[in-house]
Amino acid sequence: MKNHSAPAGVIAATLDGAPLEAAAAYLMARERSALPDWSPITVLLPTLYPAAEFSAALGHAANRPTVLLPRITTLKAWAEHVPIEPRILANSQREALLYQALKAIDWLQGADRWQISAELLTLFDELTTSQIALPLSFDAFLQQLETAYRGSSGAPLHFEATLVHRLWFAMVRGAAAEIDPAAAYLMQLSRLATQVSAPVYAIGLYDLAPAENAFLTNVAQRHPVIQLHSAGNDPAHELLAAAWANPEHNADLRSRALACRTRHPHSPLQGKLALFAATGLEQEAQAIDVKVRQWLLAGKKRIAVIVQDRL
Repeated sequence: MKNHSAPAGVIAATLDGAPLEAAAAYLMARERSALPDWSPITVLLPTLYPAAEFSAALGHAANRPTVLLPRITTLKAWAEHVPIEPRILANSQREALLYQALKAIDWLQGADRWQISAELLTLFDELTTSQIALPLSFDAFLQQLETAYRGSSGAPLHFEATLVHRLWFAMVRGAAAEIDPAAAYLMQLSRLATQVSAPVYAIGLYDLAPAENAFLTNVAQRHPVIQLHSAGNDPAHELLAAAWANPEHNADLRSRALACRTRHPHSPLQGKLALFAATGLEQEAQAIDVKVRQWLLAGKKRIAVIVQDRL
């Protein structure tokens, strides 16, 4: 078990072995005295998909006929149960506001305004959860972008800066009496931090937004917050983690690939990864259908289909 970087005040640990079983054993070691009632404790997972498996791992680690399990949830789902006064503007309404703003300025003839609206909403939500406020002055915003892009300016950057800056404030004015889901999430996190009354375990939560890290820090001032990560000793896991590492905090993709090849001259994905060159979406869907059927006939039960979007 090694130390792992974490927000201020948060206990960090890196676990060896199967992640869920190792996390269950760690929780058992720290919370043995609370048995058989672990219900005040909260366990945060990246998604709810492994919740049932982790519950089973906790029951096995406790080794008791009856155990009241912790609350097992995601950080977003936990925060969404906190009531707030302002009305939350639905994303469909936000997209409509942006669509009308794009239509009014008429800068993107022939473009799919709905798609652009959806992409801008994603950008605006990332700015909000990262607690980044756009300067009121466009010139200040453009200078900020030029600094971020190391002095690179020109017509494309100026156009994109104008588009983002103008639409950001059009959105703010259009939803003056309401708040967007990202802002609501920040407000709910802030209120939730004052309501937590027991230890919190965060398992496998990587690349949290500043507001989410601040939430964990605030809770840690009053109750233990433990952030658990897998050691990733499996070469295949290491390779995948390097491939999908956040480029803002890590080397470029080529450098990460060369580093992996140095540590593992023979690819850990050899024989585990195959590519299929489909000629279209229909053939792609048929190929997936056939492969899944083959896996089911072979007795495989844990199958995931990961797509670029839900369409």
